[in-house]
Amino acid sequence: MFKKITLYIPPFHPKMSVSDTAGSLTGASRSAAGAVTNTQNDFSVGESVNPLEPFFGPLRGTHMGLRADDALSHETYNLPESYKGRSKHLEDILDFMIREEDEFYTRYLLPWEFTDELHVQWSIFRFNRTLADVEPHQGAPRLVTAETEARTENLIRRGLAFIIEHGFYKTERGRRHFMLNLQQIADAVHVTCNFGVMHCLLSGNNYYKEWHKRFADANPRRVEIFEQERRRWAIVQKQSRGLEILDAEIKHNMRLNGVTPNIWVFPSKMSIYMDLARDSSVHYDKAGADGPARLKDSTNKITSWRGCQVVEAAPFDIDFSSEHVSLLERSRMVGEFFVIPKGVESIQIFNANKDRFVTVTRAEALVNAANANLGDDPSTSPDVDSLCSEFDKVKKKTEDRLKKAIKKIEKMPAKKGDATSRELLEKAKKTLEKVTSTSSEDSYSGIFEEGSIASYESAASELEGADLMTLDGLVSVDKNMVFLENIINKFRCAAEGKATYLNRPILLMRPFATYNMASAVLAQGGPSLGATYHGHHDMLLSDDVIRKVHLGHYTFYSKSVLKRPKQCCIVEDIFSQGYIGGEGTDFFSPDQSDDTSFTEQFNQGYIGTRDVQADMFAWVVEEEPDHDVIDLTGHFDLSVLGRRNSKGPCFSGADQFVQDNNLHLLNPFKSIEDGYLKRVQPINTVMFRGTQKDQLGGVKGKGHWGEQVYDGCMKVRNGQVMTFKEECESTLAIPAGSAGSYASSEASSEYSSGLPSSWGTLGRTGL
Repeated sequence: MFKKITLYIPPFHPKMSVSDTAGSLTGASRSAAGAVTNTQNDFSVGESVNPLEPFFGPLRGTHMGLRADDALSHETYNLPESYKGRSKHLEDILDFMIREEDEFYTRYLLPWEFTDELHVQWSIFRFNRTLADVEPHQGAPRLVTAETEARTENLIRRGLAFIIEHGFYKTERGRRHFMLNLQQIADAVHVTCNFGVMHCLLSGNNYYKEWHKRFADANPRRVEIFEQERRRWAIVQKQSRGLEILDAEIKHNMRLNGVTPNIWVFPSKMSIYMDLARDSSVHYDKAGADGPARLKDSTNKITSWRGCQVVEAAPFDIDFSSEHVSLLERSRMVGEFFVIPKGVESIQIFNANKDRFVTVTRAEALVNAANANLGDDPSTSPDVDSLCSEFDKVKKKTEDRLKKAIKKIEKMPAKKGDATSRELLEKAKKTLEKVTSTSSEDSYSGIFEEGSIASYESAASELEGADLMTLDGLVSVDKNMVFLENIINKFRCAAEGKATYLNRPILLMRPFATYNMASAVLAQGGPSLGATYHGHHDMLLSDDVIRKVHLGHYTFYSKSVLKRPKQCCIVEDIFSQGYIGGEGTDFFSPDQSDDTSFTEQFNQGYIGTRDVQADMFAWVVEEEPDHDVIDLTGHFDLSVLGRRNSKGPCFSGADQFVQDNNLHLLNPFKSIEDGYLKRVQPINTVMFRGTQKDQLGGVKGKGHWGEQVYDGCMKVRNGQVMTFKEECESTLAIPAGSAGSYASSEASSEYSSGLPSSWGTLGRTGL
């Protein structure tokens, strides 16, 4: 029970500012507050107006001026009895503020509706469409059918309170603070109901998703998996007319269900993108004379589009959350897989963390593939350890000597036949010859490709007779040592028993690429869609004379109700707002006790967050997958493929792969649900063929981003006001003589620029 205590109200200062204390009151309240001139007998009879009227309304009755204690001295003034308890005046002010600040949520989508009831019940009648039967004379007719459904909702009681200290209340600033507390409560009611509207729309039945499943094939083929989701993914940014096509498609589906939409609810920033980013909106040749004007008009904002009103749902800023809350935004995972084919030593794939294509080598993938370390004992094992050790030494000496050579060469004229130059080149030759100083060339068989040893000797001789000017333009010898690094990695693969897997396809799987995706809502708003019920507004005022504080407690009942889900369509994931993580080129460790293993990353809750430390799995397979879509666990969930879910695995050794990486942890999270708002974040396991560059011609992406993958594309994916390139790179093939294609993943492909041809041969054949 709420205990009513006497409230202490001090006399008002005669110079009290009306604009400061009652800025948002009605004109009548302002005039009442302005009439305050006498504070000696505020509660006497006559024309003197009570100073509390601007806040609590006029006193009820004139008996206050006839009380004997009005003529006596007082130690304190308590809250008059007329002001204690329920205050209708404050309820009116709060209700006035709510309605005056009304926005599209409670005006166009689910309008306000006052009720004294605590329970709301409604019925839905559905009359099924049918065709009239052929009926013979005196034949029995078939009856038409109808369905009815009764639903009920309960209004929820909510409330807020404020407290203000008596001494502070006596000041002009305190009185203004008191008024702003009332406005704060009104704003809280306003925000709560707006949030309730969006939550109601997004948590209700996703009617058109169910409708699409009902009339589409419930058992799609592999190529049809997530077809609509992939097509609509970031469609606003991927296609210049993507949203126009999507608008026409959705309106067509809604009209088939007897619905004529009238309002678009866009996520934050999307209207800016439509106004300024697209050429069709601002270029004269596409938008006409109004196009250039949009760039100059800072007040221009899209309000109507293709026959529908357009509004933008701003994020909700809440005091107990460090980040704003936007129900139209959510984190979403997508997956890609890549293949290092037979006979190819490296491929290039896109790294979102670096915003460019980077190289992944076969040796690097083998080190991180759990099934490559099977304890094989290749024929080269006796010499491998010594070779690795020798290469480490040679690398250091080569680096030191060539650094000194380059420094001296840069300081002297470039003349052929110079004695110093010949001496330096002779040292370089000796260093390179030391690389090939082994007892038997046969010991490299199975590790080096045929003819690789001879290439070292030819490289040394070519370097001896090369023009010294070819060394100009080398930025750093360190960048060129990546070729020796790749050779060393290959030796180490053999040392770990992985030599037998050097010429098999390697599957690279990256399932957890996470983005912040925004959705939109297309609806036929109004009372037929639903309503925001409210009622039982109640404001109680009291004070605590012991603590000398004043108290206010406001409660109300409200509930947003969606009556006809078919009048609302949630258009999911059409605008990318930013990259979160999981689309890099760091491998999950095959050692499940390691910090970068899947087990540790999953248990720490890093999957799908910015804190994730690994992105890809590596797995050696017998043959490349037959399809452009696979599942990380080797088998699709029934919610993805239905009855066509084949019993065979998506790739060879899938069951062993799941066991080695503890992927059974994903089983509770891989099912696809229809609901937009989910209690538990699902973890993606479905992966599509991703864009890759290699010497065999490369592969174009089949996944959510399609072919819109190129160096620098992350600016668009992060929601910046710009568009994707209309034409991406026409070729994904890496030239056979490109040394950069075999650089390590830590080195950019531009490191190979300016290298002499001999170095290109050294790096290429050494791998």
